Amino acid sequence: GICFGKHIVFSSGFTRYIIEDPAFRTKEGLGVGSKIRDFEKVYGKKEVKTGEGYYITYSDHLVVTNVSKKINIEDEVVMKMIIF
Repeated sequence: GICFGKHIVFSSGFTRYIIEDPAFRTKEGLGVGSKIRDFEKVYGKKEVKTGEGYYITYSDHLVVTNVSKKINIEDEVVMKMIIF
């Protein structure tokens, strides 16, 4: 991981970053701890997919994970972001 003081960003190669620390935010102020509803307001339509659990893609460069179900997820809290 890459350390910024006591905060860590995990890198999976050099093309994506895994964010689990709520200290890191998008330029719109969203991050770990934000609700799915907040991401939809900024990034628009989501696509819910399955893999190891459910995850949501908003574009080719942003994925949020650790979603516990596939429908009625607007009030779910984001636990992890993956930025490409």
